Amino acid sequence: MITFIIGDILPWLLSAVTIWMTLMAGNKNKLAWLIGAFNQVFWFIWIVGTQTWGMLPMNFALTYVYMRNHFLWKKDLNNLSSLERSNSMTTEKSPFQQRVIDEKDQNDKRLEALGLFIASNPIFQTLDQEEQKRLKRQHELMTELSSVLGERIQNFI
Repeated sequence: MITFIIGDILPWLLSAVTIWMTLMAGNKNKLAWLIGAFNQVFWFIWIVGTQTWGMLPMNFALTYVYMRNHFLWKKDLNNLSSLERSNSMTTEKSPFQQRVIDEKDQNDKRLEALGLFIASNPIFQTLDQEEQKRLKRQHELMTELSSVLGERIQNFI
């Protein structure tokens, strides 16, 4: 029974957690990297239990990458939070700046929805190739817009 769970059930569950944490990271959720690192403990159990030794270097590398990303994000969030606190204490955002922030929020919500449609909605696969290309291009352009708006917002801080 244990062999069945480790060999057959565990990889499906771990794969789902890995996909979930990757989506969380894409949504800039600060817990994503910790979940990924914690998940690697169970991948290690699977590797040992199934004697799939070739996966061991990837397991160690991903554990390192997830922990590294977690600490980098934590550092960036702490720096940004203190910058935002100091900025909010010294100046109010102008209506123009608030519109840029609102525009980025709206764009990011639409971008996430479009990304999910492209990645996981079966309707996307039924569209003709040209329409699929246009939607993918739209996603790329919206990603670029989000990046530019983010740069502008950083300049406000």
